[in-house]
Amino acid sequence: CEIADNTADITLSSQFSKLSGIRLTTACSAMLLTLHDFTGIEELTVRAKGVQLGDRDSIPLTMQDIILIDTAENNQ
Repeated sequence: CEIADNTADITLSSQFSKLSGIRLTTACSAMLLTLHDFTGIEELTVRAKGVQLGDRDSIPLTMQDIILIDTAENNQ
């Protein structure tokens, strides 16, 4: 893991490349949200050692890319 300014660059083991689709997106989003909560990181780049993630060498993600929607209705 390397951190510079508000950006983290994380390289995980090749096992991480077994994730795909929504599971890969969810895992990367969870990492960014956790880093943001603890350190204020705004951007994250995720890599897997020696392999691609999906069809990419890396997955860049920013806090602006994450959409959190509260679908709970207020029944008062």
